[in-house]
Amino acid sequence: MKYLITIMILFQIPVMLYGQEYVDFASKDDVKFEYKWRKKNLLKSDSPYVLYLRIKNTGFEKKLVSFELFYFWNGVVHSRSGYKEYCIRPSQKIWGKRWNLAFQSDIKTLEEIHNRSFTWEIEYINVEENEYCKSGLKLKLEPAHKMKISK
Repeated sequence: MKYLITIMILFQIPVMLYGQEYVDFASKDDVKFEYKWRKKNLLKSDSPYVLYLRIKNTGFEKKLVSFELFYFWNGVVHSRSGYKEYCIRPSQKIWGKRWNLAFQSDIKTLEEIHNRSFTWEIEYINVEENEYCKSGLKLKLEPAHKMKISK
């Protein structure tokens, strides 16, 4: 009985840690953007939050998707991701650190994320059909993309 309880707890830990679902953010030309916030290091209480994006191609053609992500504080650009470009096959989803879609922030609490002074936006979204773009996995060995601080 003791082992059964231990096994059940071990199976529930990943669900609790990674259980937050992605939330719809925007869509354009059969490409859907979703996001979720998660702590960079789940075991440290003072770890900053990271914004994870997931991009889905719901169309029937290969798409070249480009955008730039901005963090705003009091309406002023706090930091930005730089120009990102991805080639996505039909029905393909890309997400997280492997695809360089994890954006680190200086935000330490959920209260700061939900503060009216802080906002974030995906801008300059461009989606075009492109049969010749390369849609291979771009391995990212760094933990999260560091945003460029604007001055």
